[in-house]
Amino acid sequence: MTIYGQYCLIKASAALYNPSLYLILIPVRMRKRLKQKGFTLIELMAAIAIIGMLVSVAIPAYSQYLDRVRFSKAILLAESYKPAIKAAAFRGVASANELDSGINGIPPWQWSGNNPYFLGVFDGYIYVFWEFDGSPLSGESYWLRATNTNPPMQWEEGGSCIWSGYC
Repeated sequence: MTIYGQYCLIKASAALYNPSLYLILIPVRMRKRLKQKGFTLIELMAAIAIIGMLVSVAIPAYSQYLDRVRFSKAILLAESYKPAIKAAAFRGVASANELDSGINGIPPWQWSGNNPYFLGVFDGYIYVFWEFDGSPLSGESYWLRATNTNPPMQWEEGGSCIWSGYC
């Protein structure tokens, strides 16, 4: 390598087209940059700051996703009351007021110590209530109601979880 004023002469190989050696003139400043290896402290700090911002957005989104999954599990268990209500309607139950948990073949209320929710049927409504446990789901509710007792049954849904985005 030979230095000529502001330029430096080096040998390079163009292996694809011509394997012979070429002489290239490059600025001395670029030659110094070619020798630099690694990252500067500023570059590392910028990368860590970007990662921190991404994590600060991802953790709350993941937490809300887990809450939606937990509430969806309760809703899925509430769907198990639908066949019992359909069977009671098929047997000739006259009104929705006669559709309650524990009578007419409808399963009893479910309140399990392992699960923080309450499931049951009252006056034709299938209810899911989340207990007041201090979690983001605390006090959320969901209900399903058969709009008619004649087959085919149509179902209407509602509750606070719809506005909260958990169901």
